[in-house]
This record gives sequence, C-alpha cells and structure tokens, in this order.
Amino acid sequence: MKSRTSFFDKTVLKKDLTRFFPLWALYLIGGLLIMHILSGFYDSYFPNRAYAAARDLNALIGPMGLVNAGYAFLAAQLLFGDLHNTRLCYGVHALPLRREGWYLTHITSGVLMGLAPTLVIVITLLPVLGRFWFVGFLCWGALSLHYLFFFGLATFCMMATGNRFAATAIYGILNFLSLIVHWFAKTIYIPLLPGVRPTGDISNLLSPPVKVVQLDDFFQLVHLDSCFCRNTPDYFIYDGGVHDYGYQGLGGDWGYLLILAGVGIALLGLGLLLYRIRHLERAGDFLAFKPMKPIFLGVYSLCVGAVLFYLAYELADEAAGYFFLVIGLFIGYFTGRMLLERTVRVFNRKGFMGMGILYAAVALSLLLTWIDPIGISRRIPHSNRIDKIILCDGRLSDYQLNSNRIGYYDNVAIITDEEDIASFADVHRLLLQEHSSHNGNGYCPVTIQYHLKNGNRVSRTYNIPYNGAAYLQFVDHLCVPEYLFGAKTTVIFRIIHVCTIIFGAVLTSSLAWDISDTFNGLMMIPNLIGVVVLFPLVMKITKNYVARKIKGKDVKPMLSYDAKLQADIEAALEQE
Repeated sequence: MKSRTSFFDKTVLKKDLTRFFPLWALYLIGGLLIMHILSGFYDSYFPNRAYAAARDLNALIGPMGLVNAGYAFLAAQLLFGDLHNTRLCYGVHALPLRREGWYLTHITSGVLMGLAPTLVIVITLLPVLGRFWFVGFLCWGALSLHYLFFFGLATFCMMATGNRFAATAIYGILNFLSLIVHWFAKTIYIPLLPGVRPTGDISNLLSPPVKVVQLDDFFQLVHLDSCFCRNTPDYFIYDGGVHDYGYQGLGGDWGYLLILAGVGIALLGLGLLLYRIRHLERAGDFLAFKPMKPIFLGVYSLCVGAVLFYLAYELADEAAGYFFLVIGLFIGYFTGRMLLERTVRVFNRKGFMGMGILYAAVALSLLLTWIDPIGISRRIPHSNRIDKIILCDGRLSDYQLNSNRIGYYDNVAIITDEEDIASFADVHRLLLQEHSSHNGNGYCPVTIQYHLKNGNRVSRTYNIPYNGAAYLQFVDHLCVPEYLFGAKTTVIFRIIHVCTIIFGAVLTSSLAWDISDTFNGLMMIPNLIGVVVLFPLVMKITKNYVARKIKGKDVKPMLSYDAKLQADIEAALEQE
C-alpha cells in the first residue's frame, strides 16, 4: 500500500469493486430487465418503436429514483460497514492509510457502483432508441444525479451513526423528514387552529423519494406531420396520414435533480468532516456524536406521542388523544434513552429532568398554537389580493380541491366578481364564529380556498350547523344538500332504504322488475308537471330569440327569467 499521506488507494478501490460485485451486478441485471421490458420498444400497438422507447424512458427516470434510494443505501452500508463493528473498525484503521484516503477511495467505489451499471444499461438501449440515441445519455445523467443525492445522504448517515439499525432508521427519517413534520403538525397542532387546512405540496417537495417519483419532464418529444411517405422506423402511417416525432428540448425537472445532486455532494463533504473527528470507540453505539442525541431523542419522542395521539383521537375523541400524547411522550423519551445509552437504567434524576423539559416545551408550543398570537386561523386575505374564491364541499380531498377540474364537481362555486369577493369577508367571519370541531349529524363541512394574485392559495375548512346563520349565508353562494323535512329525517329514509334491500333480496325477480318499472314510470309525473309549468317561459324565451336572431327585429334581449337578474346583467353589460 501507499504511505499514510495518500488520499487514494487503487488496491482498496479494486477490492471494493470485486468484493461487492454481487450487489452492483444484481443492480445491473435488474436495471436491464426494468429498462428493456418496460420501454415502449416492446409495445406492438405503437408502430414508432424508437419514439415509444424514448417516451417511456422519460417516465421511468422518476420511479427508478426509488431503486437508487435503496441501492445507494446498500452500497454505503457495505463500503462503510467496518465503522459499525468494533473489531473491524480498529483493524482497518490500523493500516497505513489516512482516513481521508479510506473515505475518498470508498466514495469513488460507491460512485462507480452507481454510475457504471446505468451507463451499460444506456449503451444497450441505443439500438432501441434509434435516432433518439441521445435520450439514453440524458436518462443516464438524470439517474446519476439522484443517485449522487441518495449515496451522499446514505454516507452521511453511516458517518453519524454507530450501528446498522441506527443508520437505517436515520436514513429513512431524513428522507421523509418533511412528511413526518407535516403529519405531526397536522395531527397535533392543526386541530387547535380552527378551519386551517394545510397542503402537502411543500412537504412533498422536501421529501426526495416522494418528489422524484413524480418527476416525468426531463425531455420533450413533439409530434410532426410529414407530407411524404417514408418507410422507416421513425415514420408511420396513422389514420391515413404520415406522422413523425422529433426532439424539442429539455424538460423542467432538471433543476430539482441538480439541487438534489448538489445537496448530495455537500453531504459527502460533511461526511468527511464527521469521519475525521469520529471516535473509533463509537462503533456499536446508536449515534456516533453526542450533540445529535438530544435532536434524535426529541424527534423520536414526538413521533411516538403523535402515533398514540392519532390512534386515541380516531378511536375516542380529542381529549383522549391529548391524554395519550402525554403517555406517548413518556414512552418515547425513555425508550429513546435506552437506545442511545444501551441500558435500561434511564429512570434517574437526569432522565426525569429531560422529560420535564420536553413536557414543558410541548405544552408551551400547544398553548401558543391555541392562542394563535399571529392570527393564522383568523387571517382573511384582503379582497385586493384575491383573484378568485372556490367554495366547495369540505369532504373533497386535497387532490380534488387542487385539480384543474374542480369546477366539474358537485356543490362547487367559483367567485370571480370583485364585489362578491369583497362581500364574502363577512361570510367568512360568520363561519369563524359558528365553526365547531364536531363533524357529526346536523353539521355541514364546507371549504373555502382563496386563489391569490401572486399564485399562492389559502384553504380553510369549517364544520357549520345547518340551522346556523353561517349556513344560510353560505348557501347563497354554494348549492349544498338541503332536506325537505330537515336533516334529522334522513335517518328515517335510511331505514326505509335498508328495508327495501331486504325485500329485494327475498322477492322473485319478476315482481322486483315490475316494481322497478312501476316507479320508473311514476317518475314521469313530476317531469310532466315541470314541462307544463315551464312551457310559457320556454315559449317566451324562444319567441324573443326568433325575433332577434331570425327576423332581425330590434327587440330587447331576454337575459334571465327574473326581472331583478335581468336588470343586474344589463347594468353589467353597459359598464363593459
């Protein structure tokens, strides 16, 4: 070997690549199968095989991020596993090679174990891609970028921990930290803020495994119509015309991957700093550095408390949830100390003092959230900043609420008029007054989403009583379910409905069909009544349209059946 002044050793590199050959060979074989089987080259229904393969590679880059997340962690575990075994740790570091040499050589091995197999996969795809051959190298670049992040994070976890279980736990926590924080805040703190409805957009963005899977815009292929018939794999006849595809440019997801790669490289540098000051006797401990222990202990305790809070809240009520939060913090704190200190003798004065500090910090944060000194729950955006307001059923999911097709759902109203937006602030204040955490019978869940002119969104969900003034104000803007004899009578209807199921199960099929046909026929009665009642209005509107559009007469247009609405629309048209 080289002297202790060396920062790189070829022998160690060769040993890494040969020793861990089964891992990266398995990654290579798996990648070949995934890329070749799932690429559009084998789609017999799509004549343009090269385009189909390029298109599917664009969609596979994101899901391959999950494969890289697991593979990078396994690679880091194998390369730096000696740090978690006392004998290996002392034996390896007795060799005449500086820590920087070990570290940089292992990092080089890990990078090669990730980048080389994907390059081989891409080269095998070049004949499939045809004239889109360069797409393969774009795919290799994207895979390399998110591999650098996951390998950097895994290496940092190996440097910060003392055993494999701890490294696995910390790696998972850091990958999903933003989702954990979002879930914890939504579970514990958000119920104390009336109406606040958080979204997971930012938490998904800061959770790389979740965000990477969603990426699918790395390069863009466009459809080109050609007026010449050419019998090549890149041209095909479809619906009587000849169509071709071409490369347009890079997509918009590269920026996120470049940021991830930069973070991964920074974590590799931070890992080197930790490795240089790491004490060898920390092998086997849960964490290798004392300053990290309070952070882990706090996060672990809060997670255990949040889980128990959630279970009690779902099975019982909110009071039971906060009671079990106290119990969960106690369990989490002392089991966490057992993990960190590798002993069960943690119930001492120092332990109870730390437990008291944790209780005080959580209680203070809950109190401040309940008081809401900065007015998060009371915030109503100024009408000058609002572009539009969406009112809808409070049971719609975040995906439905943020969908571009929100207007197609039932019980949805979109307010764009400036006067209506300005006047809606009074309705919102009334909703704040009558909001209740109770969501059972007699209460209507409603959601308000403000779309601000700067592109931000503010969402609020309230449970308001059907017999309250806020409900009456809200139905002026939104068509919500109303009941002919009151909401409580729905129980009677449900009982009757259940009874019909029993009768339907025991009646003969012919009698069941006869009853069904009878009631279907009876449905024409209200329809005929509506046709007869509305017939004069329909004739009046039709005559107005024929007089204006067909006969060309100068007749005042009939814009509404209601005289007041007619006047309002005419006034609005005159202003325009």
